[in-house]
This record gives sequence, structure tokens and C-alpha cells, in this order.
Amino acid sequence: MKSLYQKEKELQLYPNPAKTELYYQLPDASNFNKVEIFDALGKLVQSAKVKGSIGAINISNLPAGSYYICFTGKGNSLTQRFVKGEN
Repeated sequence: MKSLYQKEKELQLYPNPAKTELYYQLPDASNFNKVEIFDALGKLVQSAKVKGSIGAINISNLPAGSYYICFTGKGNSLTQRFVKGEN
């Protein structure tokens, strides 16, 4: 079983902070089918389907601040914090 720290190391987000798009690279896209973005208070602010192990999410509509991105599917979950900068 992998630790939470090891799982976080497998998810790559860039750039961080991001302005209009947040790029991701997953260790195995077949294990994930949904991505959700939560604000610092835990409110769901955006969701989408995962379309591959490498992709981009448009975050231009989000106000500047701190967010958590969560990839889920098949009993797996990867979560990481990111910062949305001013456009």
C-alpha cells in the first residue's frame, strides 16, 4: 500500500500558481475518471471527466486563491493543493 505522500508525488500539477490553465499528469489515467476542484472552504467549484493521463483544465473562471484538485475513480483518489493567481 502506498502512503499519501507517495501518491501526491505521482500527481504532477503545473504551473503552480496557475492563471488560466492548470496542466496535470496522472500516474495511470485508467484509474481515474473524474476531477473536481474545491475552494479553501471545501465547496465544489468545478468538475469534469478525466480524458487521459496528461491534460489541462481551464481555471480562468475561478477567482484568485487557494484550491484543492481531486482526481477520483475505481476506489482511487489523488488530491493536491494549487494556487490560482490573477488573470
